[in-house]
Amino acid sequence: MHMRSRTILVLILAGIFFTSLTFSFYYRISPTTDAKAYTRIARNLAAGLGYIEHYENAGDPLRDDAIVRVGPGYEFFLAGIYWFLGGENWSVIWAVQAILRVLTAFFIFKLSLLLLGDEREGRSVGILAALIFAVFPDFIVVGGMLLAETFLMFFLIIATYYSIKLLNTGKTSYAIFASFFLGVASLTRPTAIPAVLLLAVLLAHRKRWKLAFVSLVFTILFIGGWSLRNSFLYGRPLFTTTAGSYALWIGNNADATGGYDKTPQIQELVSKEHSVELSQKAFRDYFAFIIHRPFKFIELQFRKTALYFSLLRPMGFWLYLNGKPIDRLITIGLSGAFTVLLFVFGVAGVWRYFRENIREKYFLLGAVLLQPVVVIPTYVETRYRYPFYLFLVFFAAYAVWLLWNKKITPKIILWVFILFLVVSAIDFLYSGDVFIGRFNDIRRESFSSQMRYYREHVKS
Repeated sequence: MHMRSRTILVLILAGIFFTSLTFSFYYRISPTTDAKAYTRIARNLAAGLGYIEHYENAGDPLRDDAIVRVGPGYEFFLAGIYWFLGGENWSVIWAVQAILRVLTAFFIFKLSLLLLGDEREGRSVGILAALIFAVFPDFIVVGGMLLAETFLMFFLIIATYYSIKLLNTGKTSYAIFASFFLGVASLTRPTAIPAVLLLAVLLAHRKRWKLAFVSLVFTILFIGGWSLRNSFLYGRPLFTTTAGSYALWIGNNADATGGYDKTPQIQELVSKEHSVELSQKAFRDYFAFIIHRPFKFIELQFRKTALYFSLLRPMGFWLYLNGKPIDRLITIGLSGAFTVLLFVFGVAGVWRYFRENIREKYFLLGAVLLQPVVVIPTYVETRYRYPFYLFLVFFAAYAVWLLWNKKITPKIILWVFILFLVVSAIDFLYSGDVFIGRFNDIRRESFSSQMRYYREHVKS
């Protein structure tokens, strides 16, 4: 690697580490909702009480509903750290996740060299991609939370890197690495499983049967083992957890809006029934909805697609920002700006990169396209786009480099931007009341903050 590129990369990686730690220790975000559940499960695992969310269920795990949480990869990751430390320590988690962010940026750079070569183009795009990843506010914020996204993105990018190396060289060692990292990613989020199957299919198509088998081994062991454990425990076939059926149900019913909006009927059933029993009803209602309301089902997929690709869905409505209107506005503004950058330049970069020699790039193309494909059928939340953003980081940097070197015209960027404006307009037509409600919430929060400042400072 060129000495100048190495120096810049080291500075970026150091910046990621210290920025992540600074954010985490400044806000000290307490776990809520999903994060609170993950840390409860991890705490009980570390204490030897089993995979349960509520410690009072240690003697009777069937009463517990930890099985409804997506996982268990991240929960075991947390539990391992808690066990090693002899107790719960969020500061160490933040430091470890800062390191994971550093390693993720490093492998984004390595992936750029792999795809574009270790010359000026590959180094320049890799450094720019690492820089975009470093300053993207969504990634900084989620790294300061006890959520699975930082952990997942690390394993996803390193799995992608070794999968492409495997397809290029056919080495068994790369197959083992790709298999392991894909297996951990799948155990963290089952949405990674289609990428595993894609890799195996591509290897089988080349008649590399042994490598195809090796690429599946860890996913079979991890997912198969966890599914068997749960199936025996609950006395019925279960694939990983009950979260999948629950997500399909919430995202596909007559009153669904595309996001995580539970109807009063669903909320009532969730509060009364165990998720294992409820998952069967969820599947029945999901398929009944497709059969009896096919046009409504199709419209919902269209609505969720618009929601997923909308530029109007920046991050900034986390609970830790309550009572901090200035921080919230800054977060929303920066997240919105980078969302536009990633989507517009990222999609332009995808179009340009896969325009030539596409047969040699099937796995990467599939890995990129699978990110929205596996989410949209359920329900869409802003943070569920983060694995897609991870790939767009590279392609956005690629498009910026091409534009700077006059290898693509600004007209292409403009047309992609117009496309996303149309998609965002569709999202606004569907969810205008949500956007207006959020705007009013921000306005009221800002007014309350001003009044509080006036009472505390001006009157005194």
